[in-house]
Amino acid sequence: MQISELKGVGPQRALLFGKIGIETVEDLAWYAPLRYVDYASFGLLKDLQPGNCSVSGHLNLADAGYRRKGRHVTRAKLSDGSAEVNVVWFNQPYRKNTISPNVEYVLSGEFKFTGREYAFINPDIQPLEGDALDGGSIVPVYSATKGLSSKVIWNTVKSARGLIAGQTLPLPEDIIFPGLGAVHSKVFEFLHFPEDIEQAKTAQSYFGFFELFALMLAQEQNRSTNSAQKSPVIDFVEAATKGFVGGLDFELTDSQRSAAWQILKDMANPTPMNRLLEGDVGSGKTIVALVASINVIKNQHQVAMMAPTELLASQHFKSISSLLKGLGVSCDILTSSSKAAKRRQVIEDAKSGDIDFLIGTHSLISKDLRFKNLGLVVIDEQHRFGVDQRQTLQTQSSMMPHVLSMTATPIPRTLALTLYGELDVTVMRQKPRSRKSTITELISPNSTQAMYGQ
Repeated sequence: MQISELKGVGPQRALLFGKIGIETVEDLAWYAPLRYVDYASFGLLKDLQPGNCSVSGHLNLADAGYRRKGRHVTRAKLSDGSAEVNVVWFNQPYRKNTISPNVEYVLSGEFKFTGREYAFINPDIQPLEGDALDGGSIVPVYSATKGLSSKVIWNTVKSARGLIAGQTLPLPEDIIFPGLGAVHSKVFEFLHFPEDIEQAKTAQSYFGFFELFALMLAQEQNRSTNSAQKSPVIDFVEAATKGFVGGLDFELTDSQRSAAWQILKDMANPTPMNRLLEGDVGSGKTIVALVASINVIKNQHQVAMMAPTELLASQHFKSISSLLKGLGVSCDILTSSSKAAKRRQVIEDAKSGDIDFLIGTHSLISKDLRFKNLGLVVIDEQHRFGVDQRQTLQTQSSMMPHVLSMTATPIPRTLALTLYGELDVTVMRQKPRSRKSTITELISPNSTQAMYGQ
């Protein structure tokens, strides 16, 4: 059933729902609340502690207007007879016209110290009277968007209660979160219409379990699909590898050697490598990628390296071109700022195989760029790219290339197994002795070019 068929949802509101990914009643059921307001458990303002909480009281507008840099600030005082606290809304000028001193409101949000005072910052509010308690004392709060408040979403959910509560998760009953079997057929009812906070927490646990289960199932499917593909077998070229490593002005760390050997063993198989290389900035991930790249190129295949920004792509091109100088490897770069003539030449050279190592940004995933014999894709800061973007780059050759993703973002092992379960993960913890110290400076826009030259 389309969301536009529900009571109170016209064409304009349906468009707003579409912006947050809700087009059907099923989508609405899956739109889980951010949190819940328990109208039956309000405390006194005098006992208020910092953190996310819900309180009730009367609001009195204190001040509203535009401040520095065009930011609008609305300030009010909330009182319940026991104490008075500050309430602040940023860039919500309509608030001053919706606050009445004769109405008792419920506020839900974060109460915290702002640097000079304790205050509620951008809380959700609604009158305590009226339909606030319609359906029970536990009211869900949803992630809203401009023109579509949490209250509007909640009213829409209530209008579709019968359709939402009757849905079940597409999960066999024998694969359930321990102790939550009874929730299987009522998870959406408990999620959106809980009778108490415990029901809401139970539904959130079950819902979260299903999301993780579905994610891991998708990862296993991706791994299975990937293992069925054929990739070029990259033989270890010992002479070229030793020549490159021996020509460096520093020694590889044990972490670098171990990581490089894992990658070389992966690429010696006819199934695609799909490895995530994790290491701090300066740990030497790029050198490891170059050791793998040299072997790929000496096996008559091409390498593509994709970076998230032009600056990083340019830095890679400069350093990699220098490191590979004299090894008979042709390098080039392609970014969105590349001239039309340059772009045409790169596309032609990649297709003919005249480019061994191509470095670039999102420009590498353009439809008109094809490689003659792409053997390895290196993705720097892989979390900055979407799945579709990575898959597009992987399919730009006749065979599925090996993929080496790199990141400097520390990822706990449990999280890595959850988010990147289809990847083999290598962590480099050792730092090179020659690593320079990190310098943090504030650079003005006028000094940007000088910074690039450092």
